[in-house]
Amino acid sequence: MIEPMLAKLTSPEVNLTGSWISEPKYDGERIIAARKDNEISLWTRRHLQVSKKFPEIIKALKESIKSDDWMLDGEMTVSGGFRTLLKRNVEDKLKISILSKKIPATYNIFDILTWKGEDLTQKPLVERKRILIKALHSDDRTRIVPFKIVDNQTVKDHFTEYRDQGYEGAVLKNTSSKYESGKRSGQWLKIKREDTVDVHVIGATKSTGSIAFGGLMMERNGKYFGKVGTGFSDQDRKDILKLLEENRGPLEIWVPPEVESEILITSQPLLAEIKVNEIIRGNSPRAPVWVRFRWGDDNRALNKICQSIKTKKRLLINYKNTGKRIIEPHIFGRDEKGEMKLRAYQREGYSESGEPEGWKLFIVDYINQMSELKENFLVRPDYNPEDPTITDVSCEAED
Repeated sequence: MIEPMLAKLTSPEVNLTGSWISEPKYDGERIIAARKDNEISLWTRRHLQVSKKFPEIIKALKESIKSDDWMLDGEMTVSGGFRTLLKRNVEDKLKISILSKKIPATYNIFDILTWKGEDLTQKPLVERKRILIKALHSDDRTRIVPFKIVDNQTVKDHFTEYRDQGYEGAVLKNTSSKYESGKRSGQWLKIKREDTVDVHVIGATKSTGSIAFGGLMMERNGKYFGKVGTGFSDQDRKDILKLLEENRGPLEIWVPPEVESEILITSQPLLAEIKVNEIIRGNSPRAPVWVRFRWGDDNRALNKICQSIKTKKRLLINYKNTGKRIIEPHIFGRDEKGEMKLRAYQREGYSESGEPEGWKLFIVDYINQMSELKENFLVRPDYNPEDPTITDVSCEAED
């Protein structure tokens, strides 16, 4: 099987030079299809042969292409998107037959790599497109991906149009580009519609190479939410691992055994933001990409302080630079703007006795985030491990 050519991720502000086309980006699975004599094979990017799972595509390809020696590149889709396509991943022959009629697939073809035994990968894209159009007689199950000329002035319009039509985004291709098998070439670019999701980082897995860690384990809504392993620079990984070491904590949720065996470190939950294409199978992110930690946005510590006002429990605050202190709930009210406020006192040590005299007052903003915190208590707006004034904060109810 030939490795598919890949596109580099970019933004609508891309600067194109030369002649380019745009295509819609489908929400499906990349498939290389090939025919040799009377046998047609369908290969995924993971080198899995899935021909038997899509009999309707095999039949359509035999009818729509009048040659017995070719290779195509395209995207397999079904109505309902990638999440629904996963339902076609069955082995039972009867189920395959039923699903091929209940959830029929379409092979959306955008490139031709060989034709009648001739290697086309060194020919420019515009010539490969011409050959593809002549070779394929489209039907409901096999279609040529539509394309149109694009330039710097129309990129945003094309992306918006594709997005509004329900596609994942846009793919931009240089019309003179050769097919670079297995490479993520700058001759093909992709602009993706992505949503951001809030998660809590709960640790990291081991790396198989020289980088600091393999991926960050995530928790969402109290359950394991997979790993994110892209979007970091090497320095990012070093900084994040240092942060996890400073915020070590026990693993408090279930993780799959295959993940548990790879754990490098576990930490207290740290609020973060990732980008995903979608959430599939109930609680699994598709193509997660790291964005940032959300310092100051995490209301866990704040919520616990709020709860302590009601329960009269003390809270234990961990400070990076100054050790541990006790938070004593004191006053609940509103400020001059009418916003709800919590007032509490802090002191060093773990003494249960004594009155608040000598304790230092700080105020917690109930609506937004912890703010105006005095005496070595700082919610950081961003992470800079070289800044000695930054104080890490975690919070837990004291028994």
